[in-house]
Amino acid sequence: MNIGYWKVNMTYRVLILSNMYPSAEKPYAGVYVKNLYQGLCDSNSGMQYDLLAMPRQYTSKFGSMYKYSRFLLRSFKRFFHKYEVVHIHFFYPLIAWGALYKLFHPSSRLVITCHGTDINNHFSGGVSQRVARKLSRSIDYLITVGEELKQVTEIKLNRKVDAVWPAGIDERVFHNKGECREKHYDFIFVGSFTALKGIPELIAALQTVSKSLRLCFVGSGPLKEDIKALSDKHCLTLKENLPQSEIACLYQRSKFLVLPSKSEAFGLVVSEAMYCGVPAIVSEIGGLTMQVREASNGFFFKSLTAKAIRERLELALDLTSAKYEQLVGEASDSNKQFSLVKIVKQHRQLYRRFFECD
Repeated sequence: MNIGYWKVNMTYRVLILSNMYPSAEKPYAGVYVKNLYQGLCDSNSGMQYDLLAMPRQYTSKFGSMYKYSRFLLRSFKRFFHKYEVVHIHFFYPLIAWGALYKLFHPSSRLVITCHGTDINNHFSGGVSQRVARKLSRSIDYLITVGEELKQVTEIKLNRKVDAVWPAGIDERVFHNKGECREKHYDFIFVGSFTALKGIPELIAALQTVSKSLRLCFVGSGPLKEDIKALSDKHCLTLKENLPQSEIACLYQRSKFLVLPSKSEAFGLVVSEAMYCGVPAIVSEIGGLTMQVREASNGFFFKSLTAKAIRERLELALDLTSAKYEQLVGEASDSNKQFSLVKIVKQHRQLYRRFFECD
């Protein structure tokens, strides 16, 4: 397994550390970290950005232990380098690395971005929560990608979250100006094929829809074979391991994005689709409530039962052309506060503020 590490020759040194990064197996995992890093390097900000990241892979429990052990062992050489800022993406388990680094370099600033599962799936009480709270004292600036995640993080860590900065959308890739304008699909799903993303309920709903649909599923995961069974009733296209440019074209060829997720700190695919002029039909949870406005740029499922999902999908297909075009216009104009350019600027200003304070 390769660990990505690149350098750009600048003045102040910033290390970006992440246990989630795109790989050949999972080209979409951690793509926000990759885009942020590249955006920072392109910003000519007088800073040097180093990246140490672990590509995302499906592994067994033993494989995960080996993968993390190897990554952490190889990362320890970074302890001999003095960085003005260390920015860690995903609180768990890398907070331990950050706290230890601060012991070696107490004048360095430690920034942590929490993305969702790294907080939601851990530290619900007992020893783990006490340890997490103690380690979090080493953090100089704490970021979450969604408002609901902010509330959970503040409760679990017993400290203030300094900023809510969602993932940035690259408008050079995701836009509504391409040639892929003809609608080939009624619905598109982009993400992991897992129960957490609501795939079982979505499949059950689609199996009971009254007419045959044109469906596109983009991603990978353990429920891939279950999705394939939809081809018995619908016209199904299933894509894996696509670059972002091809995903953008598939968005543009789709009428609606669907995401019946059960947990979503921030729906990166939702904003990407909207940048491509595609209304979204999503769960009314987490960061999705920051992105979707009911009957304006999309819709919320009333619940995550197969029946409720089916009813909402059928209502969407019954919209008049005028109403649908209104949704497309609203979707294209919304979520602009989440552009990659703006998110990169916020990060650059934060790092510079640290340098100016020293």
